[in-house]
Amino acid sequence: MHLADVTAFSRSIDIVTRLEGYPEVTRKDRTYILANQPRLYPEDSIHTNKGSRLVITMNTSQPRFEMRTPLAVIGVRSTDFWSGYLFGDNTLDVAMVLGKGICVENARDSVDFITDGWGTTVTWNSAPQPQRSGPA
Repeated sequence: MHLADVTAFSRSIDIVTRLEGYPEVTRKDRTYILANQPRLYPEDSIHTNKGSRLVITMNTSQPRFEMRTPLAVIGVRSTDFWSGYLFGDNTLDVAMVLGKGICVENARDSVDFITDGWGTTVTWNSAPQPQRSGPA
């Protein structure tokens, strides 16, 4: 599962502050297992396997972040958010914890939300569901 393709500046844009399992990063055509507290850079692609999880803390000077998954692209603006596959590889949940906004889109449609605690669910071959309050 590919969880992120970051496009921004030439310096470190964020750091992994917590991880489980063996997530990997591909940088300049080389793949590495993420160690504790690694820095991430523009053009890095983060990959997680079953049982891998990570928390990424963004550099505050980078207000925009884009995360690409097999089901949707998640665009984030200065926001703490949660995203994951709670019910298998065919259902992606996204929730805004605190911040300015999120856009979840795929080839079928998009949904934007700016309210803390709101989220959406995307299933395989479907548009993101309308935003709703509570857990995604």
